[in-house]
Amino acid sequence: CTEGFHDVQLILDDFLSEMDFAEALSLGALIAAYTRQGFDINIALSAIGLYWKLADYTLITAREAQPGDRPEIVRKMRQEIITTIAPTCMDNRPNIRNTALQTLFQILVLQHGGFIFDDYLDTVERVYSLAGKLEHIRVHGYEEGDTTPIEDEEGIRHHHTRDTVEKQFNESFCYLLKGMSRLMKLYVAHLQSKVTGGAVAEYLKMMKSVLKFYGKCLLIKEGKEVPSTVLTLLDEMYGWFEPTTETGMALFTLLTGRLLDAVANKDIGLNTEADDVLMAVCNTLISLFNRFSALLLDPDHSFFTSLLATLTALITTDGVALETGAGNKYNTNRPKGKLNSTQRLLLQLLQKMYDQMKDEPRFLIDYKTFTSTIDEMKATAESLNGSHANDVFLV
Repeated sequence: CTEGFHDVQLILDDFLSEMDFAEALSLGALIAAYTRQGFDINIALSAIGLYWKLADYTLITAREAQPGDRPEIVRKMRQEIITTIAPTCMDNRPNIRNTALQTLFQILVLQHGGFIFDDYLDTVERVYSLAGKLEHIRVHGYEEGDTTPIEDEEGIRHHHTRDTVEKQFNESFCYLLKGMSRLMKLYVAHLQSKVTGGAVAEYLKMMKSVLKFYGKCLLIKEGKEVPSTVLTLLDEMYGWFEPTTETGMALFTLLTGRLLDAVANKDIGLNTEADDVLMAVCNTLISLFNRFSALLLDPDHSFFTSLLATLTALITTDGVALETGAGNKYNTNRPKGKLNSTQRLLLQLLQKMYDQMKDEPRFLIDYKTFTSTIDEMKATAESLNGSHANDVFLV
């Protein structure tokens, strides 16, 4: 195994530039075989790095080719790399899996999309498929008969808590989500600058699917790492466009709708660190309102009603977390007779809404809906947390 791998390294280091593109294209499967072998983990890690050789070779080959041939050269190698590295991105050895995920996305965003050309829709579809398979493994485990050596999960579980299987998958999902976000930033830029006509709807449909996946990740209940990463990345997405153009407004509507739907899910309260996750949710909504208050309150749109419904739902989620005692830290931060900062942050947001409505009379059209929502939130809080002296809504 070691001698064979050294031969592969020699080929890629010294002879790759002399190979025809068709020959180089076949090396992806060879590299993948070494990333998946279970005899030497150092060889597997080194093999993942060889994908960079193929990526660099491809960009050089495309640059030297005729302009009309360049997109096809890049497309073929990109698809070969995605296809052959994908199984390694799902490897049940965490360090192999994480290294493969990081390498894949770093290659895809090379030269601000130079490894994609204008083929963003196909690229994102392929990566989204990979994300779905990794999600299946996280939920259902590895298939029986998987050929990759599986680490001793029971041994891991009894080791330090940061080394549990759940924690290791959380780390992988953070790499996956951050990598997807880097790719989607280029995707959105391409959508706004080059996509027209009926193709816009196809791009938005794919964007909706990706955001739905982010919403699923928000519900991962083993710790706050993944949900917090999701919220940070969703907040960053608002900086990718301005809702002043037709496409920008479509993106804003889509992103805001998916965000509000996702954070309204009461299962967030089942997270083992629900207190921190709920605070992150509230801070994300406050950030959203600070940046787009006029648009969110505009009676010509339906954002305001949806936002109020989400705030009410968060009171229920807060009650779920309290009832289930999700995480010792959660209960420690909420002594009997006091509510933690989740509901206080919601009231801060309601105060910001009120101040804006008071300053802009045209927003007062929905004032009755606003006051009714406050009454509903208070009633919900009293019902769920009556034994805990709900001083927030009774003040």
